[in-house]
Amino acid sequence: MTINSISFRLDLPNLIAGLILGFVAGYLAAYLAHATYDWRQASAKARILHEKYGKLARSYSNFRADGTATGGSVELVQRPDGSFEVTGLNADRTVDWESVLWMDEKFDNVGTARYRHKVGVGYGIQIVRYIPEQDMMHVRGVRESGGPPLEFVHTWRPRK
Repeated sequence: MTINSISFRLDLPNLIAGLILGFVAGYLAAYLAHATYDWRQASAKARILHEKYGKLARSYSNFRADGTATGGSVELVQRPDGSFEVTGLNADRTVDWESVLWMDEKFDNVGTARYRHKVGVGYGIQIVRYIPEQDMMHVRGVRESGGPPLEFVHTWRPRK
């Protein structure tokens, strides 16, 4: 038997189908591996945030920088992803503003939130620092919506 007598026949349709199925299966496997990795990372981050900052989920009285009460309050509710839904309430318990607060997992006791007033078009950013020794939160806000620049400082103290 010589090499010249061996003939090869390519089954082109099956070769193309196998190539396509191989690419699809490889892509699907890579996608599932990446999605699983992302899910595990998000779960680990949420677990760390729950353990570290879960105690912050409660009701707070709101005070101005000079120590006078605003009459309003702030409610923090921790979400499954570790962030907080924050609701600013007027003295009559109507909603004034809402935001989502993300505490930083790298820098202790610091977080950021973007707030939006329910009535009107006011919105901005809040930098929140939890002071564990005094069990209170120091909030510096900057209005980003129209009008002259406005900065404000508040202190949130747990309601008793």
